[in-house]
Amino acid sequence: MDAAGADELARLPRVGPKLARRIVEERDARGPFGSLEGLRRVSGIGPALLAGLARSAVFSGVPRALAPPAVAPGPFASAPRGGGSGTCGSLPLPLNTASAPELDCLKGVGPALAGRIVADRATRGPYRRVEDLDRVPGIGKRLVERLRPFLRAP
Repeated sequence: MDAAGADELARLPRVGPKLARRIVEERDARGPFGSLEGLRRVSGIGPALLAGLARSAVFSGVPRALAPPAVAPGPFASAPRGGGSGTCGSLPLPLNTASAPELDCLKGVGPALAGRIVADRATRGPYRRVEDLDRVPGIGKRLVERLRPFLRAP
């Protein structure tokens, strides 16, 4: 998504030529999207389309608009870090409101997986337990157990 042309993007599910052009125009104007969540800045892309693109979209993982902040010692000095392209908040992260960049801060969760979590939550509703993350493609029981101390769900 961060490098494909309009013709290639138009072949994705539910993305036609007009939306593909808007994606390219937005990327050219404001830089790479970096993750599935970054596509939200394109007019006409909502949660359902994001969920549909989750399996086929590939990103560079480094959006220009969300450059990684310098992390000072403090609550994140010992926190797990993922791709680091996001802005970290307080731990544990609230699973039902955390943004993709916040989730990307967790070790084992990169930009693509963070985007899939947010898209799944938007499509299928909030998570009742941290264990519910295993419904997201690419997340298994082992990763859920590693993430458990760093996430909270109602």
